[in-house]
Amino acid sequence: HRPVVVDFELPLNSVGPCNAADLAEPFGVLDLADINVFTTSFITQSAPADLAEPFGVLDLGDIGAFIGAFVAGCP
Repeated sequence: HRPVVVDFELPLNSVGPCNAADLAEPFGVLDLADINVFTTSFITQSAPADLAEPFGVLDLGDIGAFIGAFVAGCP
């Protein structure tokens, strides 16, 4: 067996989420898109809105965690 070599490049300007509230592109910016993703996820009981313990249960703790992260902003 010969080893498999995978060659790929990541763009230098690729940025991931800056914190738990950064749910939508463009990452590194907290804006209305992040609020929309959180709100939709919370209403539909989806994973992106599950930000606080107990995990698997969406409640006021998740809303508080989102607001806290959003207000803290991106570094």
